[in-house]
Amino acid sequence: MNTYIEIDKLKLFARIGVAEHERVVGNLFELSIKIAYPLLDAMTNDSLDSTINYAFLCEIARNEINKPCLLIENAAYRIKQSITQQFPEITGGSLKLTKITPPISEQLSGASVIIEW
Repeated sequence: MNTYIEIDKLKLFARIGVAEHERVVGNLFELSIKIAYPLLDAMTNDSLDSTINYAFLCEIARNEINKPCLLIENAAYRIKQSITQQFPEITGGSLKLTKITPPISEQLSGASVIIEW
């Protein structure tokens, strides 16, 4: 049986960008995370100690995205690294970080970086 924990479209504000005004004004980001994690104990014991608290995953993401950087690639990697270091039982996953309304002339709903491991 494969089991996952998923955070879907968490809204985050951060000052990430190559352009200086992006780092001053900031932008809205959207984060989705799906991690493979052994959940059998949580399913049978009904104990929070047997799983990953999704609120804690959100806290990790918020802490990492608030660190200064130029690229969403860097922010996404730091989020992934922090989560997998905190929870070595994770056997794989994916992370999608989207900058909502990036400052370009084309009309699009966002630009994303996806990491799968």
